[in-house]
Amino acid sequence: MSSPWNRRPAGGASPLYLVDATLAELPRRPPPEAAASWARRLAGLGVERICGGELDDSGWSEEWVRLVRNSSCQPVLEFNLTPPNKVTPRWFRSQSGLAVRLMTPGEGLLDGLGFPGVTLAIPNATSLDPITLSNRIRLAESYGYHRLEIIGQQGRPWGRGLHSLLQFVLGLCGQIQVGWSCSDGLGLSLSQGLAAWQGGAQFLRVCLAGLGGTIPLEGMLRDVDTFQEFHQFAGRYLGIPMPNSS
Repeated sequence: MSSPWNRRPAGGASPLYLVDATLAELPRRPPPEAAASWARRLAGLGVERICGGELDDSGWSEEWVRLVRNSSCQPVLEFNLTPPNKVTPRWFRSQSGLAVRLMTPGEGLLDGLGFPGVTLAIPNATSLDPITLSNRIRLAESYGYHRLEIIGQQGRPWGRGLHSLLQFVLGLCGQIQVGWSCSDGLGLSLSQGLAAWQGGAQFLRVCLAGLGGTIPLEGMLRDVDTFQEFHQFAGRYLGIPMPNSS
């Protein structure tokens, strides 16, 4: 079956991976069964990673992981982890195929947990001076993190500034993958995300209907039937109103 997603333009250096953050951006978490159905469907469409939001010990996270793991699709499931809360639930430590997203690097925070990938998100990258940003990247590499996520805010940076920032970060990274996401994009998140894609970003963090000003997941689609499916699922299970595709 052909992919429903838009592909990298000709001459792109690497494939684009999608990280879905819909469940993380919802005002309220849907029932674990609905969230698991969403994750399984995205995995079947080739979405590489699905974020379940903040890791907690309320029971929702554990049940969601269990339901997804009991299916044939095995996407990487990611959770946000915010230091100084360095204690992870016992069930979390016994799972494989999980990933963690951090806003602050922490030495020894994830020692011995065997995650397939740790993402360090940098929300203020556009305002950091080059030396501070370089030190943050080197710190992530020294801790063995696998991904670096640059977050654009309020439609910035743009144009050459966006490409220059990406090229600077890519030039400093060794084995770390570099990706892009947006926060409070002021309606520019899709354009900014596509520009980051063309500028060398290896993954994009997306969200259905662009919740929170993020890059809209449906904006990456080229398949109308899949859009309609998302439209129905969003209204029925996630409580997200979406515009018609016409």
